Amino acid sequence: MLRNHIGFALFMLLLLIAPKIPLHISGGSERSSVSLGIAGLVLWYLAYPENLFCFPRISISHPLCWIILFAIYAFIVSLLSTNIISITYSLQYLLYAVIGTILMRRYARSFMNSNSRRSRSIFFVIAVIYTVGILISILTGPIYPYLVLQTQRQWAGLTIQQGVGFAENQNMAGPVVMFFAAACIYLYRGKLWKKWILLILFLSALLATLSRGAIISFVLAMAFVYCLNNLVPFIKRGNLKVSALKDIGFVVLALSFIVAAVVLAACAINKTFLIAIISGFGLYGQHSVVVRDLGSRADIWAWGIEKWASQGLLKMIFGGGFRSSMIVLADRGTWKDAHNVYITILGDFGIVGLTLFLVALLAAFFRYARLFLTEKARGIEKFGLLALLALSIDNMTGPYFYSPVSLALLIFTFAVTL
Repeated sequence: MLRNHIGFALFMLLLLIAPKIPLHISGGSERSSVSLGIAGLVLWYLAYPENLFCFPRISISHPLCWIILFAIYAFIVSLLSTNIISITYSLQYLLYAVIGTILMRRYARSFMNSNSRRSRSIFFVIAVIYTVGILISILTGPIYPYLVLQTQRQWAGLTIQQGVGFAENQNMAGPVVMFFAAACIYLYRGKLWKKWILLILFLSALLATLSRGAIISFVLAMAFVYCLNNLVPFIKRGNLKVSALKDIGFVVLALSFIVAAVVLAACAINKTFLIAIISGFGLYGQHSVVVRDLGSRADIWAWGIEKWASQGLLKMIFGGGFRSSMIVLADRGTWKDAHNVYITILGDFGIVGLTLFLVALLAAFFRYARLFLTEKARGIEKFGLLALLALSIDNMTGPYFYSPVSLALLIFTFAVTL
């Protein structure tokens, strides 16, 4: 078991906290990189030489089975494209899906066990390191500046530094913190005052990213889990679950504390800062930023769908490989995508690929929903549903499930909760 703890800690540290390595492919001008998490994954796997080829039993109905099928399909399609960038990326994705599933399923027992203090302590220590990095980066800028292009926003005439921490951008940091916040609400078993400190820390880091997509996604997901948790007992008995009230009250009070602290600090230091924040979330001013953002996103989504429709019938059905639906912005050397993982998957892997991926998400969602509707959902399943919904909603504003980080968090969620 000690090897498992060390392997998990090493993998998570390399995945979330170590910098990415720039990847220069001959003939390509685009910025690409490889996460050191792949090294942690391999080292963790090699720590079990006696079980190198021991694959855990997973039924066809399990979401992880469909994640692996999607990864295999993505690799085959990318291989047939003969595009070295697509092949390289799809191979990395396949390794995370297959090896990640093997190791996470093995490690899941530690999280499901009632005496799993060591495994959860490791998890939350890494979470604290990651979120503190985000808060520090508000003052220092990104910890790995070469990974990011832009971390400052002009809101209401004021330049505001977004929290990035160890991530490649602030919008990628958001999903990770959502994941940790969900775990804190439903998985942390320490003293209540420690849980309060952790949740305030995680929610502060989430707000510090100023990622509207991540913040709104977490709020919507939390509201949905709360409503679903109360649906059956309310219909059957006309009452609300006390535990559910505690959950939502816990989050609301923590958010209220953070917002009150920010308001007081802003009023004492710079009133313009408070106005800029409120304006940035579309709650103040003549022009709603939220409405403007939704309009620009809709235009990008339409561009992504049009690009998919222009590929030809075979590619519309089967796809053309990773990043085949994207274009390279020559002035930045970065990829332009549809800013929606589902449209991006449709463009890269066609109807078949999108179907495989959506089956994985829907299979997980229906498993969680069944437990809620039969009043059998425990804290670990509530965490699973909250993490799944928050990540899935947030991915409507970006292709984060393409990232090894987001994929690994999804695999972890399915492995320990289902």
